[in-house]
Amino acid sequence: MRLEPEDLPRLAIELAARTELDQKRDIQLAAHAFGRKTRARWLSEDTEIMNGDDAAAIRTPDGGYLLLAAEGMRNEFVAKDPWFAGYSALMVNVSDIAAMGGRPWAVVDVLFLGSGHNERVLDGLREASATFGVPIVGGHTTRVEGPSSLAVAIVGRANRLIESHTARPGQVLLAAIDLRDSFRGRGAFNAASTLAPEQLRAQLALLPELSEAGLVCAGLLSVLCFPLVGLLLLRGPSIQLVPAMRRTS
Repeated sequence: MRLEPEDLPRLAIELAARTELDQKRDIQLAAHAFGRKTRARWLSEDTEIMNGDDAAAIRTPDGGYLLLAAEGMRNEFVAKDPWFAGYSALMVNVSDIAAMGGRPWAVVDVLFLGSGHNERVLDGLREASATFGVPIVGGHTTRVEGPSSLAVAIVGRANRLIESHTARPGQVLLAAIDLRDSFRGRGAFNAASTLAPEQLRAQLALLPELSEAGLVCAGLLSVLCFPLVGLLLLRGPSIQLVPAMRRTS
């Protein structure tokens, strides 16, 4: 399917009415509960932590940033495709760190051992860990009644941040998306598990390299799980979508 520039407003209207976008707005529940900014009593008083980005960024004494993020997989996804759910749980965390201009260090997982194929979930986690070079260093497991549940948290580091709240009108939008490969059944688009690990790691390294070179000054959030136009709409009703002219040279 090919979209022309004049199709963009129509697509935006259609996406704005989708249930998936409305579900994304549930994030406002946490935003209202925890606020936009916070501080830790264990850190210096001038260390301000922003909420609402792909990862939390905590300034370190050397001028860098400690990055923290977490993702949970929907129970129906874990039940239907346990291997890819495990793989995706680590993959989306790695993507979140890269979207902030960082490099991933390690992850921990929480697996509730229910009625699902728990070994396949762990196989997917292990495969993603080896592929992206990010070790699984701990976590938690417990047996439960009902379906299996999975969540993964990650820690990483950035020398220079890519932050979504610093984006301004008139800036050029750069979409770092790999359009190769295909959808996995009727579920998520899979552009990771079939590519060479070296290639995937090189692609993830692009964002921190661009940030450190001063070529990217703001971010939009990771687009792994949502259409780009829909994600633009999620940033707020005041955003205007203006089609750009296609360059021919």
